[in-house]
Amino acid sequence: MKHNHDLFTPETVDEHIEQLAHMHPAEQSTPDARLVATLRRVYHPKLSSQDRRSLEHIKQRIDNRRDHSSTLPHNTIHTSPVIRPLSKHYRLYSTLAATLLIGLIIGSWLAIMHLVYPNLTHPGAGTPTPVPPSASRDNLYIADGHTISKIRSSDGSRLWQRPLNMNNTTPLLTSEQGIIYLWTPTDAYAFSAGSGSQLWHFTPPDGSILTVTSGLVYTNNQSTANFTVYNGQNGLLTWSEHTLYIRAIHIINDVLYAKTTQNSLFAFAAQSGKLLWHFDEAQNPTPGSTWPFQVINNRIYDTAANHLYVLDASGQYLWTNTIKPDEHITTIHIANGGIYLGSTPAAPDPAATADTSSNTVYAFDQDGQGLWNVEGYTLSPSLPPGFGIVFAYSAHQPDNPRSGGLEAIDASSGNQLWRMNDQCAGNTCNTSVIGTVNEQLYALANGQLISIDIQSGQQQTAHPTNIFTSQQSLVKNGIAYLLASNTNDPANTATPNQPSTHTQEITAINLQIGLTLWHYPLPGPNPPAITISP
Repeated sequence: MKHNHDLFTPETVDEHIEQLAHMHPAEQSTPDARLVATLRRVYHPKLSSQDRRSLEHIKQRIDNRRDHSSTLPHNTIHTSPVIRPLSKHYRLYSTLAATLLIGLIIGSWLAIMHLVYPNLTHPGAGTPTPVPPSASRDNLYIADGHTISKIRSSDGSRLWQRPLNMNNTTPLLTSEQGIIYLWTPTDAYAFSAGSGSQLWHFTPPDGSILTVTSGLVYTNNQSTANFTVYNGQNGLLTWSEHTLYIRAIHIINDVLYAKTTQNSLFAFAAQSGKLLWHFDEAQNPTPGSTWPFQVINNRIYDTAANHLYVLDASGQYLWTNTIKPDEHITTIHIANGGIYLGSTPAAPDPAATADTSSNTVYAFDQDGQGLWNVEGYTLSPSLPPGFGIVFAYSAHQPDNPRSGGLEAIDASSGNQLWRMNDQCAGNTCNTSVIGTVNEQLYALANGQLISIDIQSGQQQTAHPTNIFTSQQSLVKNGIAYLLASNTNDPANTATPNQPSTHTQEITAINLQIGLTLWHYPLPGPNPPAITISP
């Protein structure tokens, strides 16, 4: 096996392999040694009983063929053996035959191993390791109106970047089945998440883009009451409605739920536009306003001014309830088996600013029974209820630095459990809530990353950072991705005599240990759109 002129026969295979297996390390780079190392890795996985029976059957067939060959007629005259050197041609043919036999055996083994262990990888001579879970392959996609970039979540390195022409407007951004959609009211793009290649760019001939999903572009035109759906790949009209002023939509299970400016709710088949049902609310006190609604667990939670309506997925009316007549519903959360509403006083002048200290949080059960309400709190729009707690904000009073902050309200009783005071100086507060992980609430406060025990409200840890504020935060697998600022004055802007010191970047932080993993600088001051996806 070491030398081409050596006779290679099946009887000597084991001997050669044993010799190669105990070679000096300096000799282990030869082709024969590498073949043996490969065979050892191939043979390493344990075989199932079915595989062993199959291989035993193969061995028996080979033995039978050998036994059959030994029974063929032959000369019984015994003579002294004559030793003759084998010819070069015979040695060549024998070597070729043996090589083909070994190749067939190895190929059979590889096929068996692929069937038995299809998900194993072999990075080297070590033990096979399973493919890592998909969560470890998550990436960040960042779009700022000028570019869209794919960032590796593990180290912050940029994988690709593509130009955009969106007039420096912050787009909306979603990911579906390996496609990244982003859009503004005037433009929509689709990119391959893997390669970054642009799949299409679409500008609707009329109207404003509401959303993009599954390759369909949903637009509306308020001046003509046209709601139109286009195929994003070819720009062709898919379906349209010419009598609806639609302002907000949700698409769940291929059903499009649309809220009109007249505060009626419609349900369409998202792909064909077939009308499934519609619901007219009992009153319409403020035409042109758009009230929030949610579609969760085959129920539609629809609001209009101070009314809450609940329907099932077929459009069947279930119940309604109201809050105070001089308040409007601004936020809705469905969690903990309850329905939580945030309201603000109805301003006599739509352009006036309402007194947020009079905001109220309401709780209802799934049958519409009122559970409790607390005044002076603003329901958190970005921090949904969890762990039996509803999160809300109390107003900060400039003359009291210890007033105001994030409040924890018991979801069943409405009682205040604890408050995380804002770190404020005058009218400037520098506390940014990041999110919750494993019953810990994480926030930025005066350049520190702090953690709060959700049940007790006690601060657990504090880690120094160079981050003062965060306008956006995404949390996944214990890692926070923050749209962060390095100054405690996010409103700091450039003047003719003083350049701005306000810079933004994406910062990744391991929340549990407070370790900053990487920074990704952003080119401009405008906040980008961010999403996480494989």
